[in-house]
Amino acid sequence: MSVKSQDPSRAISRTIDVPAVTSQQEVRKPKSRFVDMESSQRYYQSATWAVDQNVLEARDGRFSPSESVTRGQLVEALYRMAGSPDIQLPAQSPYRDISTSNPRYKAIVWARQQNIGNEYGDGSFHADDSVNRQTLVSFMYRAAGKPNVTLPKYSPFTDVRAGSNIYYRDMVWAQQKGVVLDAQSKEFNPRAQVSRAEAAQFLYQYANATRTR
Repeated sequence: MSVKSQDPSRAISRTIDVPAVTSQQEVRKPKSRFVDMESSQRYYQSATWAVDQNVLEARDGRFSPSESVTRGQLVEALYRMAGSPDIQLPAQSPYRDISTSNPRYKAIVWARQQNIGNEYGDGSFHADDSVNRQTLVSFMYRAAGKPNVTLPKYSPFTDVRAGSNIYYRDMVWAQQKGVVLDAQSKEFNPRAQVSRAEAAQFLYQYANATRTR
């Protein structure tokens, strides 16, 4: 857009270029690295961290934030965060549903050796099963070495009574370390399924909580 201005001393008309005003709707948002996740979306930064650190994978530019994280994905993430250590792999799989050719075989065996991921009663690992919050923090608590936890007299959660859940100590540890989705919430929602975006947030906080361990 152009406007004209008079120079009083010279009485010469000249044109001043004025940038066009861009409407709020036309302002571009920061570009997301994922085609299925906006850069302003909750947990985006954690998802970006997880992919950059090779903790979780993005395929074809998709993070799949709403999909449930699986047991296989979780133990693989913890294995990578531990530095992907070399281990002695058994020639025969310890799980009836995990073959030695499985891409996550080493991570799953490592988790077993570290007593992180429990097998089911039928001798299977169920790598494709979704993970709920209490299972996720239990895996992380074990991966952290099961540190001592000072249990409060009363539960810090309104939906979990003290000592009423076998994962109570693990949940209290997570709460004390700030490994939670909402620090202001008094609910833990132990059986809520964990999405990949939420898992990225949990893992990011876990990395910070255990950095000086």
